[in-house]
Amino acid sequence: GDLVTAESGKHHWLQEGFATYYALLAEQELYGDDHFNHELYQIAERLQQVAKTDTVPVMNEKASSLSFYQKGAWALHVLREGVGQDAFRKAVKTYLEKYAYKNVNTDEFLAEINKVSSYDTNSFRKRWLEKGGFEVAEVLDILKKNKFMELYLKLGDLSDKRFAEKKPIFLQILESDQFYPVKEEVIFQMAEVPFAEKAELMRVAMKSGDLKQRQAVARTVTKIPPEFIEEYITLLDDKSYITREIALNVLCAGFPERQGEFLDKADTWVGFNDKNLRILWLTLAYTSPNYRTADKDKFYTELQDYASPQYESTVRQNALANLLYIAKPDPEVLRN
Repeated sequence: GDLVTAESGKHHWLQEGFATYYALLAEQELYGDDHFNHELYQIAERLQQVAKTDTVPVMNEKASSLSFYQKGAWALHVLREGVGQDAFRKAVKTYLEKYAYKNVNTDEFLAEINKVSSYDTNSFRKRWLEKGGFEVAEVLDILKKNKFMELYLKLGDLSDKRFAEKKPIFLQILESDQFYPVKEEVIFQMAEVPFAEKAELMRVAMKSGDLKQRQAVARTVTKIPPEFIEEYITLLDDKSYITREIALNVLCAGFPERQGEFLDKADTWVGFNDKNLRILWLTLAYTSPNYRTADKDKFYTELQDYASPQYESTVRQNALANLLYIAKPDPEVLRN
């Protein structure tokens, strides 16, 4: 938007689509092709969902931010795949040099593409820029060029099969060096499977040491059998604020007689900028009947303080949600 600026809102996607897509390309350089394609897949899922109601095309000043940024990024990816990476890079370089510190429109950008490729930019323009909706089939064809994404998408086809049929496949995946989203999907598909049937696979995921796999176990094993509790407790040591939050909640709810043990372990946690772990700890510590009874007022006062105007909105919202859960008659909560 600073080097090359769209001449009107109709061409705004040239700014935001490029910004989003080139951020993804930078991530590709840092984290690899599998990460890059998974990010594109997640964007595609969002766009497919909103396309049911958001019918305004990208080349329209009234298009949504999601369209300008994320559909714009996908349009550039389709173009790059169709033209070829080297030709696309050459065209973009010429485009940026030619229109530096000037206003530009879509025709001028596509004209530079046409100079380096015979790719049908008219058809591309109609499908991706002038038409609402989302080109799901075209997107899937592009994503499936990546082996990881091909496997990830095939896993969806297994969701309706009996667990006994897919268990050997799941075990093989969990023991492989596949990118973590495939393993997450395997664990999520086992969410409703009785623990006794999936115990071997859960232990493989836990022993992997991978934060994402272990977090998926935390999310899906919410009723912990006695033989698994000591392994589950190790999630409280994971270097993930999300995992710790889930595990502390699940353990305190499932084993109230050991709440004191779990709360003592989490006493100094703070968490994200919204103080998710500290606010959760205060809530659990206050509502646990037999835990540090002499400090109850102190716990409540600190929680109440986080809801006050001296803290930023995310901290206040988090604190207020927990204070409302506690449901103590408190005019200060209403004022905040």
